[in-house]
Amino acid sequence: MKSYAKGFRPISPAVLGALLFLLAVCTFLPTLENGFINFDDPLYVSENVHVVQGLTSAGLAWAFHGTTGGIWLPLTWISHMLDCQLYGLKPWGHHLTSVLIHATSMTLVFLWLFRMTGAKWRSFVVAALFGLHPLRVESVAWAAERKDVLSALFWFLTLWAYAEYVKKSQSETLRAKRFYALTIIFFSLGLMSKPMLVTLPFVLLLLDYWPLNRLQDRKDAKLLIVEKWPFFVLSVLASVIAYAAEKHEKVIVSLTHLPLSYRIENAVVSYVQYIGKLFWPENLCAFYPPPDHFSLGAVFTAVILLAIISVVFVWQWRRQPYLLVGWLWFLGTLIPVIGLVQLGEQAMADRYTYIPEIGLLLCVVWGVNALTKTWKQQSLVLSATATMTIIACMALTVRQIGWWRNSETLFEHAIAVTGKNAIAYLNVGIALAKNGQIDEAIINYQEALEIDPNNATAHYNLGTALVKVNRTAEAVIHFQKVLEINPDDAEACHDLGNALYQMGRMNEAIDCYKKVLELKPDNVPAYNNLATALCQLGRMDEAVGYFQKSLQIEPNAAVYGNLGLALSQLGRTAEAIICYKKGLAINPNDIEVQFNLGNALYEQGQIDEAILHYQKALEINPNHAGVYCNLGVALYKTGRVNEAIASAQQALQLAHEQNNTTLADTLQKQIEFYQTNVVVQPAHP
Repeated sequence: MKSYAKGFRPISPAVLGALLFLLAVCTFLPTLENGFINFDDPLYVSENVHVVQGLTSAGLAWAFHGTTGGIWLPLTWISHMLDCQLYGLKPWGHHLTSVLIHATSMTLVFLWLFRMTGAKWRSFVVAALFGLHPLRVESVAWAAERKDVLSALFWFLTLWAYAEYVKKSQSETLRAKRFYALTIIFFSLGLMSKPMLVTLPFVLLLLDYWPLNRLQDRKDAKLLIVEKWPFFVLSVLASVIAYAAEKHEKVIVSLTHLPLSYRIENAVVSYVQYIGKLFWPENLCAFYPPPDHFSLGAVFTAVILLAIISVVFVWQWRRQPYLLVGWLWFLGTLIPVIGLVQLGEQAMADRYTYIPEIGLLLCVVWGVNALTKTWKQQSLVLSATATMTIIACMALTVRQIGWWRNSETLFEHAIAVTGKNAIAYLNVGIALAKNGQIDEAIINYQEALEIDPNNATAHYNLGTALVKVNRTAEAVIHFQKVLEINPDDAEACHDLGNALYQMGRMNEAIDCYKKVLELKPDNVPAYNNLATALCQLGRMDEAVGYFQKSLQIEPNAAVYGNLGLALSQLGRTAEAIICYKKGLAINPNDIEVQFNLGNALYEQGQIDEAILHYQKALEINPNHAGVYCNLGVALYKTGRVNEAIASAQQALQLAHEQNNTTLADTLQKQIEFYQTNVVVQPAHP
């Protein structure tokens, strides 16, 4: 037995695990001060109609059937729903969940690695460097990347259960079978969180070789491969589902439109850059745009470096097996996201290192221990080095978290790091537009288009911003450009129709609205706007038909009001009154419907009822000159001359305040008529 100095006891694995959890929580605590960002967070959380309602039966059904974002990840959706159930849309709660999941994963890295290797302090250092490295910030601080931390949690639970299975299989067969079943369950849950875990069966085989030492000859290899067949089946199934989900979500972009030669070059260079970021984590950012091209020197250097490392590690596979295992772990787990077939148009991403970096850390920590084995003060030197490295990682991580405070700071930092970054400029523009800084947003959208002239999202957002500053003719050009890039973009087509409508180009606007309805037959605003445009051209019968189709899909007070106006123009006043009343049953505070109902009732001779609706309209908006005008007419009609004059005078005052000279002239004449007992007819809008 080992002897220890009086009063000293070795630190238990449980205490070290708790320490790791505490370090992770403390380091990532500033994340709770950050908000949601405009890059994927609306899709996954803040604007997802299924998620924001919390845990509902309909939401759970959608989670298992939906492929939003081009990925099937039901458990991730459920975790977001649970957060909304607990915290609503308060960002700190969503971030807290991710921090706690990450802290748990950091502890699990230590537990499974220690269980497999028996090397307590090396396992602790690997777990600490993994969990506290600034490369982890993107996965933890970005609400939309819950899929990263959640799937990794199940990855590490799978490895822990597998370690227990292997240990128990030597003596406790029944318990071993239970842990084997548990590994399959955890792996399945991980795949339901994010399909990137498809490489896990290969990692299990690597761990069989080292540190579990289960691979001694070919017979062992066959048995171990057979042992993994459920994992391989699940991986294949997850890959098929992932492929189908990507095809279903046609709007998803990826690097696959680029030549294969480019993607291979990107993959090779990215591998080396990921290694570099492990050792020198500077200039990290949320989006790395693919470069226009890779220099021959950069690609050649990357290939040579990867080849040298591979040859050396293969050469050392018997003496130092952890080198080859860690290296293959790193290379293999990055394959799904290295740029050959991945979703997304980024050249690389910090979040992709979440699991792969474990392999590199195994190489480094175990390798350094082997290289310094003969040092007399090895423990002291390595302890001091590890401590300083961990502290440095924590400081860099806290700094990196600060960039994720909001969309503007995040993507301005990305621009500072990468320079020509269309996605970053676009997202800065979106953030500025949301804050009402439209002119500044326009500048950023234009910068994005300077870099990427075919960025449909930048064209669309620039178009919407230009409309807000009354530069409608310019907006039309950008909406048209969106449709050149993506002819099936119903939203851009609809907004183009609205812009053309504002410019008085009714026939073109009508064509746009009809195109929208071809793409989305249930688009209620398109029906309403199409009908309104037809009204402007005097095609009332057609307009009535489209208003009615809109109401069949979704009853709406304003649309009932518009239908009522069209029917009134056709002389079908009794039907118009029915429409107005249906609209008010939905929204009694719609002033225009109240006003128009009053006008229709007046025409039908129901003067007293008309007066009631004019008065209700004025309760909603006491500054509506037109309502006062027509109320005066109705009052005069019933012989209430003094009230009619007072109403007309109030309307006249408002007309002067609103610089409506035409209405003011009409009202002046009206007052004169009232004062001389001349009966007049009501004005209509």
